[in-house]
Amino acid sequence: MQQQNIEAWRRAGRPLMVVFCATCRCGLRAYARKDLGLTMSELGPWRENLVSLSELLGNTRFRVGAAAPAAVRYHRPCHGAGGNQDLGMLRQIMGERLIFREEETPCCGFGGLTKLTSPELSEAVATRALAIYAPAPGDQIVSGCSGCVTQLRAAAPKDVAVGHWLEIMG
Repeated sequence: MQQQNIEAWRRAGRPLMVVFCATCRCGLRAYARKDLGLTMSELGPWRENLVSLSELLGNTRFRVGAAAPAAVRYHRPCHGAGGNQDLGMLRQIMGERLIFREEETPCCGFGGLTKLTSPELSEAVATRALAIYAPAPGDQIVSGCSGCVTQLRAAAPKDVAVGHWLEIMG
C-alpha cells in the first residue's frame, strides 16, 4: 500500500498532500526513511508536500457560535512527532475556551497494537488520561488523531463529547 501511495503521488505530479490526522501524517512522513523507491530528488518533496490541514488553514478567521461548549480541552496526539500542528489554529479559533496545559499531556492508551494486545492496560491508560483532564459535563475534548479520538470517546463519560477538531468546525 505504501508503494501504491508513492506511485499515486507520482502520477498526480507530486502534489501537496493535505492530512488531517497527526498519526497518518507521521506514518506518511516515515516513507522517506524506508526503502520504498523514492529517489534522492523525491525525498525532500515527499516530506515537504505533506501538510497538516490546520497548517494549511493558516490565518483563516473563524467565528465561534453561541452553541459552542464553554470549554474545549485539547488532547495532543500521542503519536506523530508531537502532533501539535493543530494547537495554534485551535487557540486562534477557541480563544479562552481552549484548555491545553503542556504539563497535562497524557497518553490516551490506544498505542497501536496495545489496544488489541493488552486491552486492560489500554483502558486503564485512557481512564487515567480522562482523570487528568477532569472534564466537566458539557465540555468537549478534541484531538488531531483519529486513534486518540476513538480511544478517548470510548472511555469518556456520556456527558463529555470527544471528537476530532474538524467536528467543531461545523
